[in-house]
Amino acid sequence: MKSSIGSTGTLFGNFGMVVYDVNPKTGKKKRLFRVTKHNQITHLGREAVLSLLAQDVMGTVLQANPIYNQIWAIALGADGTPPSITDASLYSEVGRYQLVVPTARELVVVPPSIYEIHVSYTLAPGVLTGVTLAEAGLYTRGDNDDPSIAANQVLYARQIHPMFTIGATMSIEYSWILGLLVQAP
Repeated sequence: MKSSIGSTGTLFGNFGMVVYDVNPKTGKKKRLFRVTKHNQITHLGREAVLSLLAQDVMGTVLQANPIYNQIWAIALGADGTPPSITDASLYSEVGRYQLVVPTARELVVVPPSIYEIHVSYTLAPGVLTGVTLAEAGLYTRGDNDDPSIAANQVLYARQIHPMFTIGATMSIEYSWILGLLVQAP
């Protein structure tokens, strides 16, 4: 059986992060550095998308429970190992945070060419102070709204960035664009 049809589709993602030093008295932000790059969509992330298309109450847990497959949480970690398509988790996770809908996760569809999910998350000053960061990942919901206790979560995408230690007045703004590129024959 042929594994493709006349048109091609590609899942993609673009990762962005801006690190600021925030003046505690005025709230004014000074940009320290910015990172933008393509991210790695994992095999498990691709399977989560297919599970949404192949919903089956007798199928896998992800097919039987389509709500489990929502992009739901951002995780931060301390390991700079380059991302791989076979990654199933962050290498050294230090925190996982729910993406509040619709402000932190938004569906953007503008036919014929834009089919994207926009993800944003801000780590406020004082959170994870003294922790070293080098990686970030997006996880699906799994079986609970609380990402710290949910089972059946899937690492959808992962990316690394320059390693740095969070200072007490640092704020980090993460942005991710996830999408589907479709090209007709």
